[in-house]
Amino acid sequence: MVDYLLSGTYYSDEVHELEQVLSEGGSAWTVIRWKEDGARLSKRVPDGVQAAVGPVLSATDTASMKLQEAWLDAYGPNPRASVAFAHAVVAVETAVLSVIPVPAAEPTLASVFSILEADVPKWRLVLRDSERNPGAKTVAAMLRSLWRGHESRHGRPDYADANLEEARAAVILAASLVQWFTSGAVKPVEA
Repeated sequence: MVDYLLSGTYYSDEVHELEQVLSEGGSAWTVIRWKEDGARLSKRVPDGVQAAVGPVLSATDTASMKLQEAWLDAYGPNPRASVAFAHAVVAVETAVLSVIPVPAAEPTLASVFSILEADVPKWRLVLRDSERNPGAKTVAAMLRSLWRGHESRHGRPDYADANLEEARAAVILAASLVQWFTSGAVKPVEA
């Protein structure tokens, strides 16, 4: 019924008023732009994405359990964007640092970048490498996107909390990274 009623409504570039209510309420449904300027109801997280992240979300390792918190804070009934983003980063840090040893007093994602971006890589992604797109550097770029994108981790004069769109993107990225590191898709380069 809601979808039918939406089909006759106009959808401008601004957030549809129903979408704001659905998003803030943690609904599994979202309002999308349909055809020219119309609006329709759609699943917020498509079934395929849900199925792809399901195994990592149901695992019991520490990183996956932190990712579960991030997922609930991003897609649950009471979304908390900044908290979701922070949990996503911690989930990835936990997964990464359980695989890649970091010689630092307080290991973080920042200490992993130079290891993955080394001219002579010591780590690789199971996907076929190429000189133009080496796997370790791709993983480093993904990690850097997540880590640098988490602007709400530090105070500053123009501080702003993460918004829900940013948090949900971070959680989906984190799900891939946690899965890669916990499944062995990122591995040492053989000598």
